[in-house]
Amino acid sequence: MQALTGSMTAIYDDRIVPLKQLKQVSDAYGLNVVDTTHQLRAHKLDWQQASARIDSAIRRNLRDATDLVASVARGDVSTTVEARSNDEVGTLIDALNAMVVRLRGVIGEANAAAENVAAGSQQLSASSEQVSQGATEQAAST
Repeated sequence: MQALTGSMTAIYDDRIVPLKQLKQVSDAYGLNVVDTTHQLRAHKLDWQQASARIDSAIRRNLRDATDLVASVARGDVSTTVEARSNDEVGTLIDALNAMVVRLRGVIGEANAAAENVAAGSQQLSASSEQVSQGATEQAAST
């Protein structure tokens, strides 16, 4: 029964959650386009303003995503970026932030493992030295 529950959870996480996220992104994108279109039709925006509004949002978010990726490429995983929209670019930024957080965890785990190896190596060296000293004393007493 536990295996079945685990399988169902995996299917839900792998299939349903991404579809929900895709729907949210699609809805947000559609809302932005519809809102801009309504403002354009109501003469609250002209064509230039409407295109500039959409262009600005896309460029700002893409610049933030690019800056985050460049930061990670330089080895800096201490920063994340706030997604400023609920569109595809906002989803990309959220995924990049999740990647950075996971990389921090992996780096932390690797550092902890390295420290454990170093501590074990020191203990092994001390034990080896004790055995060597004991063997030397044993050989001297015979």
